[in-house]
Amino acid sequence: MSFAVHKRSPIHRLISTVRAVVDPAMHPGLMRTFLENQDPEMVVRGLRELVVLFERPGHRQAYHALVRVILDERGISYHRKEELYRAAVALDSGPLRHLLLTTPARLVATQEEVLPDPQMLEISLGVRKSMAKLPDRDKLTRLAMDPSVPVVEILLHNPKVIEQDVVRIAARRPNMVAVLELVARHPKWSSRYDVQLALAQNPYSPTRLAAAMTPFLKPIHLFHLAQDAALHDSVRDVGHTIISWRKEAQTCTT
Repeated sequence: MSFAVHKRSPIHRLISTVRAVVDPAMHPGLMRTFLENQDPEMVVRGLRELVVLFERPGHRQAYHALVRVILDERGISYHRKEELYRAAVALDSGPLRHLLLTTPARLVATQEEVLPDPQMLEISLGVRKSMAKLPDRDKLTRLAMDPSVPVVEILLHNPKVIEQDVVRIAARRPNMVAVLELVARHPKWSSRYDVQLALAQNPYSPTRLAAAMTPFLKPIHLFHLAQDAALHDSVRDVGHTIISWRKEAQTCTT
């Protein structure tokens, strides 16, 4: 398969449009239209090229839009997901196939395993939600360990929250699936590299979520992920496949 994107191909037109649209909030809508309206095999081939040629202008932004659509349960119809899944299987596109599956994480935490910061244990959910709106850095740092989705959702939108706080949430082990999914769907924080890395490397991340983050990784981190026995076999397979695809693309262009 050639990895050169034809200038008139649908994926090339999508990438060009994404580059032209400055507001990232509009990118998922463009990706959703592409996913819903193009021939399924054309979509799978295009997304493979998007992943392989990741460092080209516009590719990272377009792929981030794909992640936001795929991780949104209302992103595309169930029927369309089935069509894309069948096309991914037919074209032996493992990474894209795993994006469309809902395989559980390698490790799944219970509510009893994921507790708030010790100083927050006796504080009610309602009070913690109110605290998550405050500019108090000490409280925000402690609330980054909160297992409650409503608290974390408020926290992620607090302008005083910094990337280090969000990385702590994404890297926490054990952690609740719903909390990790909340971070992965956030338009701002899901675009930060250290957050993407933490989600990909966390064995408590659902397989689809970890697989979605894998193409973002730098070569050294991608290599380590592919070797990490703590992760789900499917996540490691995605890492191996992306490494192989990118090596093949380099061979074709040299």
